[in-house]
Amino acid sequence: MHRSANDSTYRIRDAARALHLGDRRLRRQLDQLGAFKPDGTTGRRRANPEWIRAGWLVEREEQFTHPHVGPQWYVRVEITTAGLDHLRHQLKHSAA
Repeated sequence: MHRSANDSTYRIRDAARALHLGDRRLRRQLDQLGAFKPDGTTGRRRANPEWIRAGWLVEREEQFTHPHVGPQWYVRVEITTAGLDHLRHQLKHSAA
């Protein structure tokens, strides 16, 4: 399981495994719970600021080098250990 550099967050795919879900299902659940909001500029999904303040999600800026246009930046949303516990609780109550 890949943990991020600070070892207190999980990538969505790894969080899904920890919750015994597929990553698509977890993304759908996160959407339904309001964990993502569209970026005001690009419209891409970003972490809901309320979830960041609660300590459930973090955003990591990453960079890669595109062969034709050069350096490109993107934001990856990761789930904290507190967020994983919160999701376990939410999923348990939604299944009941």
